Amino acid sequence: MSAGDRLIFRGAAVSYVIRVLGVGAGLGLHVALARWLGESEYGGYAFVTSVLPIVGILATLGLPMAAVRFWPEYGAASDSARLAGFHAFSTRAVIGAGAAGLLLTLLAVPFLGAEGNVIRRSTLVASPLIPILALIRYRQEALRGLKRIAASQAFEQVILPVGILLAAGAWILGGRSLDAPTVILIHLGVAAAGIVGLGRLLRRDIPDAVPAWTRQDMRVWLAVSLPLMGSTFVSGFMPRAAPLFLGIQGSPASVAHYVAAFKLATVLKFSLSAVNAILAPTVAERYGRGDRAALQAEVSRTVRRAFAITVPIALAIVAFRGPLLSLFGEGFVVGSRVLLILVGAELVNVAAGPVGPLLTMTGHQRFYLGVLSAVAAVTAGAMPLAIAAGGIEGAAWVALLAAVLWNGILAAGTIRRTGIAPYLTVGRRSA
Repeated sequence: MSAGDRLIFRGAAVSYVIRVLGVGAGLGLHVALARWLGESEYGGYAFVTSVLPIVGILATLGLPMAAVRFWPEYGAASDSARLAGFHAFSTRAVIGAGAAGLLLTLLAVPFLGAEGNVIRRSTLVASPLIPILALIRYRQEALRGLKRIAASQAFEQVILPVGILLAAGAWILGGRSLDAPTVILIHLGVAAAGIVGLGRLLRRDIPDAVPAWTRQDMRVWLAVSLPLMGSTFVSGFMPRAAPLFLGIQGSPASVAHYVAAFKLATVLKFSLSAVNAILAPTVAERYGRGDRAALQAEVSRTVRRAFAITVPIALAIVAFRGPLLSLFGEGFVVGSRVLLILVGAELVNVAAGPVGPLLTMTGHQRFYLGVLSAVAAVTAGAMPLAIAAGGIEGAAWVALLAAVLWNGILAAGTIRRTGIAPYLTVGRRSA
């Protein structure tokens, strides 16, 4: 095994462990909050933590994903001034865009249910999360570009949910009542502390140079980042479309029931997410060298492993869906059929493989954005109709349809444009 392969293996192993811990921490947090808050108040918290990250993605301007490319590129070229310039420009741009997103969210609050509705109250309190989430995302992705995998994932995956859980638990043990706005304030506090911690981790890798950039540099950075922002936004919008429209059309309880099922189904996502996290910085390098055989072998191995891990967990979730949903509270068992449908959607995602990194890291981000935008438009049009006709189950069926559409089209496009088959293959072993 070469030194590069050992690095990939170690990175994948670290990413996998953090993802497993993150799945447990996130699920534990939502189970505890559902029990402590009750269906309606939990629905308010679930709404803002599902929907506001969509606005947060726009506030990043795609610069976090661009950092995965430009940090290692400028570091390898010893271009300290330009690296410092990219960091300074990105930080200012993300903070400014985040502030604009906060203002737009405040303007949207009056359209979210009746006055006094928990979703409206929760969104009002949570609006400062938008610039905070955007800055966290940039700093995490900059660390990932430096191949500091553990540092780039640990906060959002593990430290944030554990911190919220401990603080909320301490609040209750203190004899005080807990509601959605209080939990959101706790979330804000832990996230703000995370910005400081991530900044300290990143500071030692920022070169001691005067930041410098030109208008041409800005055009290059934004030409890369804005399409990535678009693709990240639409891929983030699709799984969050159901909570968004349920919050507008339905009730906080319907949001709670859907999100509980969604949280259980997304346990299946961690294996492919771990693969994507480590593959993204290495895809461009191997593809650029023309080493397609090695890249195909690595992709095929990781997808098979991810699927082999995912299937037994999926079967367990299906078999014990009633008891699992009742962990959130007895009323959450109504989401049993929703959970079945969403498990199917996640299996489609895993079987399709790492289509995102393979396209976005090889110069095909515009094709990726076009496909996701078209499917997102279909989702946005179909979701309100499906919710009106079938409630939370209708929303789940639209989510499954979207997963089939985007993964099928992107997998075919990946083969045609890169020569790499991203999906699960049976009966064929890679060299």
